[in-house]
Amino acid sequence: KVTNIIVHRTVDKVIEKELDIDNLYIINRDNNKNINMIDFNAVEVNKLLSKVINNIQNNFQNIEKGDLSKINIEELGLENYDKKNLKKGIIYRIPLGIIFNNTLLSNFGPTIPIKINLNGNISGSISTKVTNYGINNALLEISINLEINQLVMLPITTEKLSFKTSIPVAMKLIQGIVPSYYFNGIDKN
Repeated sequence: KVTNIIVHRTVDKVIEKELDIDNLYIINRDNNKNINMIDFNAVEVNKLLSKVINNIQNNFQNIEKGDLSKINIEELGLENYDKKNLKKGIIYRIPLGIIFNNTLLSNFGPTIPIKINLNGNISGSISTKVTNYGINNALLEISINLEINQLVMLPITTEKLSFKTSIPVAMKLIQGIVPSYYFNGIDKN
């Protein structure tokens, strides 16, 4: 849950600060200002992906080290967490009974700290989608796909967790010229 919050809030902040939607698309027009071609600006899109991944890694590493001076706790949605524990890199405390996978004992025993440990593996990609939207219009969408691998460290065991998400970044409606006639096939009736 914490990972999900940190990833989504980090992506939101990078997009809010760094994103100019018009730079993500290249639109070529003819002399009459009609659209000839639309393409995605690969350089700008990859810069955005790189900034997102770097910011997520930095936030996780700072939380892992307990260095709260370099992160904005409110922006990441961590204002309700115990700051003493966050300074130790602890993101959650669970009862000892949960480790034994027994529902009767799940709420009993002392609490065990769960530390965040970035396994050094955040991978990302950009997906683009073009959809027909009415007559001679197109809806362009750009999404960031992230996969994050982490280790959850408990005193008895260590478990590797994988987290995948797809976050929409930009949508743009491109309007072409509406033709003077439109033929949508022959109806047999």
